[in-house]
Amino acid sequence: MALIDNLTYEITTSTGTGNLTTSAATGGFRGLDAVFSAASFMYTIRHQSAAEWEVGIGHRSAATTFVRDTVLHSSNSDAAVDFSAGTKDIVVSAHADQHNWRGLVDGLTVSRDAGDVSHDINVTVGVIWSQKQDRLIHLSGEITKLGDAVWAEGDDAGGMLSGQSLPTSGFVYFWIITKNADGTVDVLMTTTSTDVGPTPPSGWSLEAKFMALLTDGSANFVEFFDRSDGWMEFDTPIVDYNATPGVTTITQALTIPAGCQRVWISIIAAGGDNTIEVYAADTSAGGGVTLFIAMKSSMFTDASQQISFVVTHASDAIVVYTWGYRYSRGRDQ
Repeated sequence: MALIDNLTYEITTSTGTGNLTTSAATGGFRGLDAVFSAASFMYTIRHQSAAEWEVGIGHRSAATTFVRDTVLHSSNSDAAVDFSAGTKDIVVSAHADQHNWRGLVDGLTVSRDAGDVSHDINVTVGVIWSQKQDRLIHLSGEITKLGDAVWAEGDDAGGMLSGQSLPTSGFVYFWIITKNADGTVDVLMTTTSTDVGPTPPSGWSLEAKFMALLTDGSANFVEFFDRSDGWMEFDTPIVDYNATPGVTTITQALTIPAGCQRVWISIIAAGGDNTIEVYAADTSAGGGVTLFIAMKSSMFTDASQQISFVVTHASDAIVVYTWGYRYSRGRDQ
């Protein structure tokens, strides 16, 4: 399953912004279908007699059907080009900005599936740059995976890695995986949090970890909102601290996935005129954020998902609410 290949070229006379019907390769070039099957690849389209061009990521949905999944640059202000009549070249080629694709994700939005909101997760179509740093992976159709069933290939099939199960209370990590034989793309759930990941199902390869979701104490997924770009918000915030700390600096771990360091929190003090300085636990007081009211704020934690805070009034009770987090999806926080 290659992202680019050599001597791969076809033509099309299709018009518009949608899929293109291609003609067989000529002049010693190889055809797209012979090289890529359903895999995603980099493309450049150039109109032979008009000032129209487009660069992006696409795939073949049929032997002569080319799907333009993600447009990266184009003569139409980097949007899909409405190609006019005439012959267009389709060339498979590396892109000038390929070295900047670490962490590129488009789509792959998650939601609880209506069939079983406690255990089943729906994932929308999308592309993601492999953690191997060698290709983009394209999930070409929405897929629903069952968290309370052992992984099996396909839509409305089991999602959990064999030998694991939904934790009573904890995070479940979602991977894009590909079949070694033909490049088929699927989704795998696992409780393994490391970037190296678990051993995938036989005949499959791990490609990229793209999300983590929390269970509620009864092995059910909590209600959440996928706010896009990796931002996940709990429907009901998690109370991670509720006590009277005095004026001592408190270090508190937050309920966010391993590897995350961006968090939404709010802190409420019983005294209306109290101030709270909050900062990542691996930094020093004086460089944090001072919160005067119960406001939702985005900030960093340390590498262990901890913050520190100190208040000005010793007698006030403090409540720390964790509202959500930004999952890195293979990129910097």
